[in-house]
Amino acid sequence: MENQINLTKSHIAAFVFAGGTSRRFGSNKALFEIDRRPMIEWVAGNIGAAAERDPIFVGARDDLKIPQGDVLIGKREGTGPLGALCDALELTTSQIVLVAPCDTPFFSSESFSRLVARMNNVAAVVAVDSERQDNAHWLLSCWNADVCRKHLADQYDSGERAIHRAVSGLNVHFESFDERELRNINSRSDIE
Repeated sequence: MENQINLTKSHIAAFVFAGGTSRRFGSNKALFEIDRRPMIEWVAGNIGAAAERDPIFVGARDDLKIPQGDVLIGKREGTGPLGALCDALELTTSQIVLVAPCDTPFFSSESFSRLVARMNNVAAVVAVDSERQDNAHWLLSCWNADVCRKHLADQYDSGERAIHRAVSGLNVHFESFDERELRNINSRSDIE
């Protein structure tokens, strides 16, 4: 049984992962505008509202003009999502860590808050497609840093690079959301 958490907003850190190369998109997708606002700003606003603090941007490229918050270039920079998650968990002193990739502009602040609300007695809460329960969105998630920090770092250090395998042995809850809210934008056709 994971530890019971008495949450206040000061216990929540928020991280936006922005380290990808956007190869399929053709340009930096984080800067692509939806309703005249870059995708990364939608994500930062939504996750920041749930945590009631500015997010920290992990692996943000030089061409990003971060509107608010700090940028983390961790020791695992460039090694993928698990490395970014480990860096975020190591950086924070907060017990609860919300994370999101920069290409999920439709995941609302209410949905981030719902992830946090489900954190009692689990190591992590991960968003999953309500129609396809096998479609977990590992980077739209909430993590108990105290429980996960060492476990995930050990998995990473042993050579694991996939989050879905690295969580083996942890109590993970999957929270269902409508697929429209979970959409991540990997190519321009994903927007249409």
